[in-house]
This record gives sequence, structure tokens and C-alpha cells, in this order.
Amino acid sequence: MKFLRLFTLLLLVHTFASCDKDYLAEIDVAETVYVGSYDKKLYAIDAATGVKKWEFATNDEIHSSPYLANGTVYVGSDDHKLYALDAVTGVKRWEFITDDEIRSSPIVANGTLYVGSLDGRLYALDATTGAKQWVSETSSGPIYSSPSVAGETVYIGGKDGKVYAIDAATGAKKWVFAEIPSNGITGLTLARGLVYAGLDSTLFAFDAITGAKRWQFQAESVVTSAPTVKNGKVYIGTFKGRLYARDAAQGIERWEFSSDTTNSSAMVGNGMVYVASVDGKLHALDAVNGQKKWESMTKSPIHSSPTVAGGGVYVSSLNEKSLYAFDATTGAVRWVFQTGGNISSSPCVVMKSGEAYHSGGIGVQE
Repeated sequence: MKFLRLFTLLLLVHTFASCDKDYLAEIDVAETVYVGSYDKKLYAIDAATGVKKWEFATNDEIHSSPYLANGTVYVGSDDHKLYALDAVTGVKRWEFITDDEIRSSPIVANGTLYVGSLDGRLYALDATTGAKQWVSETSSGPIYSSPSVAGETVYIGGKDGKVYAIDAATGAKKWVFAEIPSNGITGLTLARGLVYAGLDSTLFAFDAITGAKRWQFQAESVVTSAPTVKNGKVYIGTFKGRLYARDAAQGIERWEFSSDTTNSSAMVGNGMVYVASVDGKLHALDAVNGQKKWESMTKSPIHSSPTVAGGGVYVSSLNEKSLYAFDATTGAVRWVFQTGGNISSSPCVVMKSGEAYHSGGIGVQE
């Protein structure tokens, strides 16, 4: 009997270890949702009930999307500061001040936090203490997009229309992609050795090591969302409301979907693609062919990106000042949480297992 129990336990461990992230999201349970608001506060909300757990007040509006790693939630504010808070209690662990507003969302890799500022600099901080490791005078314009990290390189785009590859240890530039004049980078992401970035109305894919262009795709209007890469497809949204699904390796068309202006990055899970639009709708599309499965309405434009976790979809409604939780399968509203200000910040969802799900301008990788 003991042997049978041990065998069963080992079988379960092997089964869970063999599951992909999407399946784990289905069996895990969402615990806490974090979101920032123009009322200057970061909120922690119970993912099941929509009841507030705690709030933390900064000194100005929060446009940055929160990022969670190792029990700490990080968020930037228009008060020029990056805050590190205890994820359970909301108690401040440390803060770091830059020379301008922080609209970029932070990311943590190998114990280092990276974040851009409207002062045009990319900052590398010790994620535990907040101590500055280096500062890169990256962009000639403000940085709105969020960094992505792969190996020993940090990638970030600036309002100057350039993509920068930065040495993660020193802050030195490795290469700069600046093929065409641009009004800025909507965001970038990494997958399988390629960097994807939207510049004006063009989606570029280029080699992550050399910066050499692999392919480009001309959209019908300005690219307004950060790219998302999942299951061999790259997704981008545009000002005229087109969501494109292209082959991630070659850029050839897979399908497209039309709605209103799409500032939201697409999120993929449960065999569906979730994307929001400025007419206040959240769309759920079949990931294979782009056919609409359902759509749900909020009461104001959506400028944030949805986060998909634990059978739910979480998205912010701008002027309604609210965070919505929808059922990922049916689109039914689970709950609505109202803040004291507009919300363009994209939510971060943490599971009971400790796994965190992010969206927003943070490029979503395979």
C-alpha cells in the first residue's frame, strides 16, 4: 500500500511537471490582483471576491503596470519614483527616484530590476535593496515602453523610434535598431531569438543578438499595442481597430480581426486570444482562426491590456475607474472594483502557487 501511494504521488508530480503554463493556470487559483490608478494608489484586490486587501498611496498618478517577483510588487509613479512593496501587506520595502515620470512597467531578471523613465534613461536596480547598479543614457526621447530581458541583454524602445540592446551587467549598448524615423516604439517582446517591435505602422522582427532585420509587416494604420508572441504567432493591434495574427518566424498572415482602436496588447490562454478596444469591449477570439467566441462590455474605453489567469480575465476600464473580472470561458462578469481615479494600468495577477501573470506594455513572450 505504501508503495502504491508513493507511486501515485510520483505520477502526480510527473504529470504536473509535464503540464504547460496554460494548463497550470486552469488548475491553480488566482489569489490577488494588483492595479494602479490615477488616484495615485496601487491596489491589491482579492481575485475571487473583488474585495480590497490593501492600498498604497504614492504622490502622483500611476500609469505604470505593476510587476511581481519574489514576494515583492514593483510599480512606477508619475512622482518619478519606483516603489517596491511587500506583496502581502503593501508595506514599502524601498523606493528609488528618477529624474522624470515612470510610465514604463518594471521587469525583474536574475535579481535585477530594469525600468525606463521619461527622462530617457534605463535604470538597473538591485531588486532586493533598490541600490542602483547602473544607468544607461539610452534614448534621446522619453521611454514609455517596458524592457524585455533575454540572457545577458536588456531590450527597450524609446520615443525616439529606436530599439536598444543593452548589456544587462554594465548598461553598455550592444546595438541600436533605427531603420526608419518613427514617432516611438509601442512596445517590444522577445521569442525564440527574435525581437518584435511596432514602429509607426510597421511591425519589425529582428535578430536579438545582432539587430539584423528578419522581416517586416506594414499594417493599415499606426501600431498602437505592444506585440504578443504565443504558439508561433505574433499579435499586434492598430489605431483603426485591426488585430493582426502573423506567423512569428516569417511574418505571413494567419488571420485578422476588426474592432475599434486597440491600445491593448492581446493575451492568449485557454485556446483563445483576448483583446480589448477603446469602445469598452473585451473580445475573446479563437486562437486558431480568429473567430469571435464572445464579447463583453464595460462602460468606458479600455486602454489597459487584459491579464488571463486561473479561469479569469482581468482588465481595467479607463473613465469608469474600475477593474473588471470576467469569466474566461463565457465572458460573464464576476465582479467590478472601483478606484478613485481613471485606470490605464494593466493588472498583475498572482496565483496561490506564487506564479505571477503580467500584461500591459510588458512584451508577452513564449
